[in-house]
Amino acid sequence: MAAVSALRPLPTWPVHDLVQHLRARGVDIPDTACATALVGGVSGAVLRLEAGGTSVVVKQALPELAVPGVWRADPRRLLTEAAALRVLHTLAPEHVPEVLDLDEGRLLLTMAAAPADWTTWKQLLLSGVDLTRDATLAEALGRTMRAWHDATRADSWSGALGPREDFAPTNDFVDLRLDPFYGHVARALGGHVGSALTRLADGLLASQQTLVHGDVSPKNILTAGDPAAWWLVDSECAVLSDPVFDVAFALAHLLLKSVDQSRSHAADAAARLWTAYAAGAAPFSEQHLSEHTAALVLARVAGVSQVDYLTDSERTAVREIAVATVLGPTTITDLAETIRAREAA
Repeated sequence: MAAVSALRPLPTWPVHDLVQHLRARGVDIPDTACATALVGGVSGAVLRLEAGGTSVVVKQALPELAVPGVWRADPRRLLTEAAALRVLHTLAPEHVPEVLDLDEGRLLLTMAAAPADWTTWKQLLLSGVDLTRDATLAEALGRTMRAWHDATRADSWSGALGPREDFAPTNDFVDLRLDPFYGHVARALGGHVGSALTRLADGLLASQQTLVHGDVSPKNILTAGDPAAWWLVDSECAVLSDPVFDVAFALAHLLLKSVDQSRSHAADAAARLWTAYAAGAAPFSEQHLSEHTAALVLARVAGVSQVDYLTDSERTAVREIAVATVLGPTTITDLAETIRAREAA
């Protein structure tokens, strides 16, 4: 980590120097480009460089994530992000930005920029109800995730995707996902809940079934509202693991947003996503999905990275529901209906 700590932080680069550096590396960006810092994420410094109708995004991972609690991770996870973007772009180029350059020495990732009028699905979900948009986008996301998972199993992995072993679980997976979302809460709550969370985390670490994106959240889905036009970004948590994690991660976010009655349609979006993903035959049971979804919901109200849109009473209710589901998983439908019942109470 000594060499990494000596890297020049992206926010300290003069724009002219950064542009010239990228141009020297073959990135097609005018030397008159202006920079805009992109906000909303917690794991990296991100700049949008734009001039004359051309724009790119440059990212550098942070050694300590911008959350209230202490959350550190190796900035070299950016290399994993670049590799995962290349794999997923190959599989679905319309839904993943293209990698334009990776400077491994300076840990700078340059990729295609989304249209300037695109925002995050999270912002759209929180700002207003659009049943058709959200249901259709959720279905598309479910189908796309299933296609990615099916294409990255050991028996279907194509050589064009690069070495599959590059995504074997590492300390990054533990630092970014298993410890903050399962381990931290397990230690805090202890008892039967802690044991159940530890079991779930151990299962994720042991499994290498498919390439898991690791951060399928509405905040990482960029769109202008057209459910056919969207990108999934921020793949630095990508790893070979149990595909249940991606689905549970997405559903946890949607169900949490549905707690507020004005956004209850987010639960319908969650159901559409799961139905689309499970078309034919799902690679895991609903019980397995419900316990991981509940664990991730619990992490978002009692862990290191908590959601910022719930009231204290909503947090308490959600925590009770999640604990009960971790201890006695049923189906994802039952979990959603329990949350709905809480809304009507």
